[in-house]
Amino acid sequence: MTPLTGLRIVVTRAAHQAAELARPLAAAGAEVILLPTVGIGPPKDPARLESAARHADEYDWLFLTSVNAAAAFLPLVPPAIGRPRLGVVGAATYKKVAELGWHVDVTPAEFTAEALAAALQAHEMHGKRVLIPAGDLAREALPAALSARGALVELVEAYSNQAPPETVAAVEALFEEGPAPDWLTFASPSAFENLATISGPEPLRRVFIASIGPTTSAAIRARGLDVAAEAAEHTVAGLVEAIIAAVNR
Repeated sequence: MTPLTGLRIVVTRAAHQAAELARPLAAAGAEVILLPTVGIGPPKDPARLESAARHADEYDWLFLTSVNAAAAFLPLVPPAIGRPRLGVVGAATYKKVAELGWHVDVTPAEFTAEALAAALQAHEMHGKRVLIPAGDLAREALPAALSARGALVELVEAYSNQAPPETVAAVEALFEEGPAPDWLTFASPSAFENLATISGPEPLRRVFIASIGPTTSAAIRARGLDVAAEAAEHTVAGLVEAIIAAVNR
Protein backbone atom coordinates (compact mmCIF):
# COMPACT_ATOMS: atom_id res chain seq x y z
CA MET A 1 0.00 0.00 0.00
CA THR A 2 1.28 3.47 -0.85
CA PRO A 3 1.83 5.75 2.18
CA LEU A 4 -1.02 8.21 1.55
CA THR A 5 -3.70 5.78 0.36
CA GLY A 6 -7.20 6.82 1.40
CA LEU A 7 -6.28 10.41 2.28
CA ARG A 8 -7.89 13.41 0.61
CA ILE A 9 -5.25 16.12 0.26
CA VAL A 10 -5.89 19.66 -0.99
CA VAL A 11 -3.32 21.43 -3.17
CA THR A 12 -3.72 25.22 -2.97
CA ARG A 13 -0.96 26.27 -5.37
CA ALA A 14 -1.71 28.43 -8.40
CA ALA A 15 -3.22 26.45 -11.26
CA HIS A 16 -0.06 26.61 -13.41
CA GLN A 17 2.07 25.30 -10.53
CA ALA A 18 -0.28 22.75 -8.95
CA ALA A 19 0.84 19.69 -10.92
CA GLU A 20 4.33 19.79 -9.39
CA LEU A 21 2.81 18.96 -6.00
CA ALA A 22 -0.26 17.02 -7.14
CA ARG A 23 1.73 14.40 -9.05
CA PRO A 24 3.88 13.08 -6.16
CA LEU A 25 0.91 13.16 -3.77
CA ALA A 26 -1.16 11.09 -6.20
CA ALA A 27 1.79 8.74 -6.75
CA ALA A 28 1.87 8.21 -2.97
CA GLY A 29 -1.78 7.15 -3.08
CA ALA A 30 -3.58 10.36 -2.10
CA GLU A 31 -6.81 11.60 -3.61
CA VAL A 32 -5.71 15.06 -4.69
CA ILE A 33 -8.13 18.00 -4.68
CA LEU A 34 -6.99 21.02 -6.69
CA LEU A 35 -8.08 24.25 -5.04
CA PRO A 36 -5.96 27.15 -6.33
CA THR A 37 -6.16 29.91 -3.75
CA VAL A 38 -3.47 31.93 -5.50
CA GLY A 39 -3.88 33.57 -8.87
CA ILE A 40 -0.85 35.21 -10.48
CA GLY A 41 -1.67 38.30 -12.50
CA PRO A 42 0.18 41.30 -13.94
CA PRO A 43 1.42 44.08 -11.67
CA LYS A 44 -0.79 47.09 -11.15
CA ASP A 45 1.86 49.28 -12.80
CA PRO A 46 3.58 47.26 -15.57
CA ALA A 47 5.43 50.36 -16.80
CA ARG A 48 7.30 50.66 -13.49
CA LEU A 49 8.40 47.03 -13.65
CA GLU A 50 9.52 47.41 -17.26
CA SER A 51 11.46 50.56 -16.40
CA ALA A 52 13.25 48.81 -13.53
CA ALA A 53 14.19 45.97 -15.89
CA ARG A 54 15.54 48.34 -18.55
CA HIS A 55 17.73 49.99 -15.90
CA ALA A 56 18.81 46.81 -14.10
CA ASP A 57 22.46 47.64 -14.77
CA GLU A 58 22.13 50.70 -12.51
CA TYR A 59 21.66 48.49 -9.44
CA ASP A 60 24.39 46.76 -7.46
CA TRP A 61 22.19 43.86 -6.35
CA LEU A 62 19.03 42.14 -7.53
CA PHE A 63 17.11 39.85 -5.15
CA LEU A 64 14.45 37.33 -6.12
CA THR A 65 12.50 35.41 -3.50
CA SER A 66 10.02 33.49 -5.67
CA VAL A 67 9.73 31.69 -8.99
CA ASN A 68 6.95 34.07 -10.00
CA ALA A 69 9.14 37.12 -9.43
CA ALA A 70 11.96 35.59 -11.47
CA ALA A 71 9.60 34.63 -14.31
CA ALA A 72 7.99 38.08 -14.37
CA PHE A 73 11.13 40.20 -14.16
CA LEU A 74 14.17 38.53 -15.74
CA PRO A 75 12.78 38.18 -19.29
CA LEU A 76 12.23 41.96 -19.31
CA VAL A 77 15.92 42.74 -18.76
CA PRO A 78 17.59 43.67 -22.07
CA PRO A 79 20.30 41.11 -22.87
CA ALA A 80 22.83 43.74 -23.89
CA ILE A 81 23.03 45.58 -20.56
CA GLY A 82 25.21 44.73 -17.58
CA ARG A 83 23.76 42.58 -14.85
CA PRO A 84 23.76 43.30 -11.11
CA ARG A 85 24.84 40.69 -8.61
CA LEU A 86 22.01 38.30 -7.89
CA GLY A 87 20.72 36.70 -4.71
CA VAL A 88 17.84 34.21 -4.67
CA VAL A 89 15.77 32.32 -2.13
CA GLY A 90 14.71 28.74 -2.76
CA ALA A 91 15.68 25.81 -4.96
CA ALA A 92 12.80 26.41 -7.38
CA THR A 93 13.74 30.07 -7.78
CA TYR A 94 17.38 29.09 -8.31
CA LYS A 95 16.33 26.61 -11.02
CA LYS A 96 14.15 29.19 -12.80
CA VAL A 97 16.94 31.78 -12.72
CA ALA A 98 19.39 29.25 -14.19
CA GLU A 99 16.89 28.32 -16.92
CA LEU A 100 16.73 32.01 -17.86
CA GLY A 101 20.51 32.18 -18.17
CA TRP A 102 21.39 34.14 -15.05
CA HIS A 103 24.24 33.48 -12.63
CA VAL A 104 23.42 33.39 -8.91
CA ASP A 105 25.94 35.01 -6.57
CA VAL A 106 24.29 34.29 -3.21
CA THR A 107 21.68 31.74 -2.12
CA PRO A 108 21.17 30.61 1.48
CA ALA A 109 20.95 26.99 2.61
CA GLU A 110 17.63 27.76 4.31
CA PHE A 111 14.96 29.03 1.96
CA THR A 112 13.83 32.19 3.76
CA ALA A 113 14.32 35.91 3.25
CA GLU A 114 15.89 36.14 6.70
CA ALA A 115 18.46 33.49 5.75
CA LEU A 116 19.33 35.42 2.58
CA ALA A 117 19.87 38.56 4.62
CA ALA A 118 22.15 36.60 6.96
CA ALA A 119 24.09 35.15 4.00
CA LEU A 120 24.88 38.70 2.90
CA GLN A 121 26.74 39.55 6.10
CA ALA A 122 30.04 39.06 4.28
CA HIS A 123 29.08 41.68 1.70
CA GLU A 124 29.20 45.44 2.18
CA MET A 125 25.68 46.74 1.62
CA HIS A 126 25.97 50.34 2.81
CA GLY A 127 25.11 52.69 -0.05
CA LYS A 128 24.46 49.82 -2.47
CA ARG A 129 21.47 50.14 -4.78
CA VAL A 130 19.23 47.10 -4.40
CA LEU A 131 16.26 46.07 -6.51
CA ILE A 132 13.67 43.55 -5.26
CA PRO A 133 10.93 42.60 -7.74
CA ALA A 134 8.22 40.79 -5.78
CA GLY A 135 4.51 40.09 -5.54
CA ASP A 136 2.10 42.67 -4.18
CA LEU A 137 1.77 40.66 -0.94
CA ALA A 138 5.51 40.23 -0.39
CA ARG A 139 6.85 40.33 3.15
CA GLU A 140 8.99 43.25 4.30
CA ALA A 141 11.62 41.15 6.07
CA LEU A 142 14.32 41.33 3.39
CA PRO A 143 13.89 45.02 2.47
CA ALA A 144 13.91 45.94 6.16
CA ALA A 145 17.07 43.93 6.87
CA LEU A 146 18.92 45.42 3.91
CA SER A 147 17.79 48.97 4.70
CA ALA A 148 19.04 48.50 8.26
CA ARG A 149 22.49 47.84 6.80
CA GLY A 150 22.40 51.04 4.79
CA ALA A 151 21.33 49.66 1.43
CA LEU A 152 19.18 51.80 -0.87
CA VAL A 153 16.31 49.40 -1.47
CA GLU A 154 13.72 49.69 -4.22
CA LEU A 155 10.80 47.26 -4.04
CA VAL A 156 8.91 46.95 -7.32
CA GLU A 157 5.71 44.97 -7.86
CA ALA A 158 6.39 42.16 -10.34
CA TYR A 159 3.01 40.44 -10.18
CA SER A 160 -0.31 40.61 -8.36
CA ASN A 161 -1.65 37.86 -6.18
CA GLN A 162 -5.29 37.14 -5.39
CA ALA A 163 -7.63 34.20 -5.09
CA PRO A 164 -9.30 33.31 -8.41
CA PRO A 165 -13.01 34.30 -8.44
CA GLU A 166 -14.18 30.69 -8.68
CA THR A 167 -12.26 29.76 -5.52
CA VAL A 168 -14.91 31.20 -3.17
CA ALA A 169 -17.58 28.74 -4.31
CA ALA A 170 -15.03 25.91 -4.39
CA VAL A 171 -14.00 26.57 -0.77
CA GLU A 172 -17.61 26.56 0.39
CA ALA A 173 -18.24 23.27 -1.40
CA LEU A 174 -15.06 21.74 0.01
CA PHE A 175 -16.14 22.17 3.61
CA GLU A 176 -19.91 21.90 3.28
CA GLU A 177 -20.44 19.11 0.73
CA GLY A 178 -19.22 15.51 0.80
CA PRO A 179 -16.38 14.14 2.91
CA ALA A 180 -14.02 16.72 4.37
CA PRO A 181 -10.40 16.69 3.25
CA ASP A 182 -7.78 15.15 5.53
CA TRP A 183 -4.95 17.58 4.72
CA LEU A 184 -4.48 21.08 3.39
CA THR A 185 -1.13 21.97 1.84
CA PHE A 186 0.31 25.48 1.63
CA ALA A 187 3.42 26.50 -0.29
CA SER A 188 3.23 30.22 0.53
CA PRO A 189 1.74 32.54 3.15
CA SER A 190 -0.52 34.12 0.51
CA ALA A 191 -2.04 30.74 -0.41
CA PHE A 192 -2.98 30.26 3.23
CA GLU A 193 -4.17 33.81 3.83
CA ASN A 194 -6.42 33.78 0.79
CA LEU A 195 -8.07 30.51 1.86
CA ALA A 196 -8.39 31.53 5.52
CA THR A 197 -10.00 34.83 4.50
CA ILE A 198 -12.65 32.96 2.49
CA SER A 199 -13.32 30.08 4.90
CA GLY A 200 -12.60 31.62 8.29
CA PRO A 201 -10.46 29.68 10.78
CA GLU A 202 -13.01 27.21 12.11
CA PRO A 203 -13.18 24.78 9.14
CA LEU A 204 -9.38 24.74 9.06
CA ARG A 205 -9.19 23.49 12.65
CA ARG A 206 -10.75 20.19 11.53
CA VAL A 207 -8.07 19.46 8.94
CA PHE A 208 -4.37 18.65 9.19
CA ILE A 209 -2.24 21.45 7.75
CA ALA A 210 1.08 20.99 5.96
CA SER A 211 3.45 23.90 5.29
CA ILE A 212 6.43 24.22 2.96
CA GLY A 213 8.51 26.16 5.48
CA PRO A 214 8.79 28.46 8.50
CA THR A 215 7.53 31.61 6.80
CA THR A 216 4.31 29.90 5.73
CA SER A 217 4.01 28.17 9.11
CA ALA A 218 4.29 31.53 10.90
CA ALA A 219 1.35 32.89 8.89
CA ILE A 220 -0.72 29.82 9.77
CA ARG A 221 0.09 29.97 13.49
CA ALA A 222 -0.63 33.72 13.54
CA ARG A 223 -4.28 32.79 12.94
CA GLY A 224 -4.25 30.38 15.88
CA LEU A 225 -3.97 27.21 13.81
CA ASP A 226 -1.62 24.26 14.20
CA VAL A 227 0.88 23.05 11.62
CA ALA A 228 0.87 19.24 11.56
CA ALA A 229 3.75 18.92 9.09
CA GLU A 230 6.46 21.33 7.96
CA ALA A 231 8.96 20.54 5.22
CA ALA A 232 12.52 20.18 6.50
CA GLU A 233 13.75 21.04 3.01
CA HIS A 234 11.55 23.90 1.84
CA THR A 235 10.63 22.38 -1.51
CA VAL A 236 7.66 20.53 -2.97
CA ALA A 237 9.49 17.23 -2.46
CA GLY A 238 10.18 18.20 1.15
CA LEU A 239 6.51 19.02 1.67
CA VAL A 240 5.43 15.58 0.42
CA GLU A 241 8.03 13.90 2.63
CA ALA A 242 6.81 15.85 5.67
CA ILE A 243 3.21 14.73 5.13
CA ILE A 244 4.25 11.09 4.73
CA ALA A 245 6.36 11.29 7.88
CA ALA A 246 3.49 12.86 9.84
CA VAL A 247 1.02 10.22 8.66
CA ASN A 248 3.40 7.44 9.68
CA ARG A 249 4.10 8.82 13.15
